[in-house]
Amino acid sequence: MALLINSVAKHVAPFATKAVVKIITKAINNGYYKHEWYLNFQYLEDRLAQNGTGFFVGNKLTGADVILSFPVYENVFDNPGGVREICGEKRDLRKVYPHLAKWSRMIKNNPTYKRVTEMMNEEVEDLIAMNPRFDYGKEK
Repeated sequence: MALLINSVAKHVAPFATKAVVKIITKAINNGYYKHEWYLNFQYLEDRLAQNGTGFFVGNKLTGADVILSFPVYENVFDNPGGVREICGEKRDLRKVYPHLAKWSRMIKNNPTYKRVTEMMNEEVEDLIAMNPRFDYGKEK
């Protein structure tokens, strides 16, 4: 939700209200999302350490890894600027969450994950082709 609020709210707000929207989104982030973000990332870090295989469940790529690739790999470890904007985090998250950083590098290079990503992209392209009038979050 924080990513949605941060990435969309400031861009769709009327020009005269952009400053107010920025203040409100920062207050929401600091008051709730930031704390929850840290709790969740610590939980995921601990889960990887506890499992000891480099994967969230079992010893091979599963749906859990694919599902978590978007919030963990794509939104955090592949987007440090976005994390700094949302959380104001100045620390190197690869050092704060070493298991998640290692997992992110692994998932990025995993051949099975690459195939799954290609299949999902094809499905999205088909969905867009079937619904050409829907804007899918494109800025106007």
